[in-house]
Amino acid sequence: MHFAKIIRRFDAWSASKYFYALKIVENELDSLLEKGSTKWEENSLENLVQIGENIDEPCWNLNQSDTEMSLRDIEKIVGIRQLWDNLCNCGCILEDIGKEWFLRNNNKR
Repeated sequence: MHFAKIIRRFDAWSASKYFYALKIVENELDSLLEKGSTKWEENSLENLVQIGENIDEPCWNLNQSDTEMSLRDIEKIVGIRQLWDNLCNCGCILEDIGKEWFLRNNNKR
């Protein structure tokens, strides 16, 4: 949560008013900071419960861990990774938009 708090303090979030992809990531990050889970994670766990999965039974082993993990634990990891990937993707989207704008405006001269 330490790094999530640092990322949330950046002034780049003001762009979320007009950049919808960043707004989605901002909402997910706020959810992580407020509740300790992303909305994606909550939706995934809700769907697993609806189909009858026991999300708290420790039954998964990861290569990096000797302890067994539950579906809830795995979804936590996946949710944070998905949040990070989407945050990184926002930078790529902004870069592409900036390049298009620059090329369009320089071709008019």
